[in-house]
Amino acid sequence: MSMKKFIPYILSSSFILQGCGLYQDAVRQTTSQWIKKRIPEVEKQLEEKIASHETCMEISLLEEKIKNLETNLPLEIQTELELKEGKYDDMHAHSCGPAALELIFSRSREDIPAREISKEIIENGGKYTFMRNLLRLFNSDFAYVTFPQDMQNALKRHGYSSSIKRGSYPEMLALLTNMAKRKQSGLVRLRNKNSRYEHWEPFPPRTTKKWETGNLVQVPVDIPNHFGNDTEIVEVYEINPNLQKRLAFAKKRVEEKIENFYFQIKYLYEFGKSRYLLWLLESKTKNK
Repeated sequence: MSMKKFIPYILSSSFILQGCGLYQDAVRQTTSQWIKKRIPEVEKQLEEKIASHETCMEISLLEEKIKNLETNLPLEIQTELELKEGKYDDMHAHSCGPAALELIFSRSREDIPAREISKEIIENGGKYTFMRNLLRLFNSDFAYVTFPQDMQNALKRHGYSSSIKRGSYPEMLALLTNMAKRKQSGLVRLRNKNSRYEHWEPFPPRTTKKWETGNLVQVPVDIPNHFGNDTEIVEVYEINPNLQKRLAFAKKRVEEKIENFYFQIKYLYEFGKSRYLLWLLESKTKNK
């Protein structure tokens, strides 16, 4: 086999290195098996509640639980097939990279789940997917890695340009402060100086739950101190939709305004019509 054919073959075989789903299936019971087992258990609970004349609320909750289990089952079966075919990685789908991109896209009113973003990254990753799958054979934690080029390519595929800034820690803090004033969307690549562990955080940062004075409140993630005193800001991405994307957003906003205007006019028409009919009815009643 020539070198030109050998390299693509090795890259394509990275899906096989993912263990054809065997790695993840071996360490946990598949979700669909759990759901299939759980549905009859909940159905039995429901029958017992009905037989004992329990309240309607408890019966409704069990019915809702069964409905949710049945709804999730097709997706989980599809997920397991994708795991076995190497098209999906459950660990990577729950990592910080796809999660950060999901939030960035949602702030532009685009609903793209982290699961789908992860699948795109795996499918289009080439040598980066191969490297991640190779490394995870030695340490499973490498499954959570999303390389910078993966993030840049994902942004580009979805119509966003990214300007990368690097500098000292104080310079990066000043840049983030400036971005906050400009209401600039971005992405921050953080690193732990000691462990070399890295983390992707969207900017403005996501919120997390925290106990403060006895109350559970939502607070933004503390980017400068994400790893405490060992936090290093490796690079900051300033993210903007490209011209074509901006035109698509503008068109969507105009269409939404027109649709809202149409429903407002329709409401006013129906309201006026009902008032007119009411007036006719009152007039006829008075005349009688």
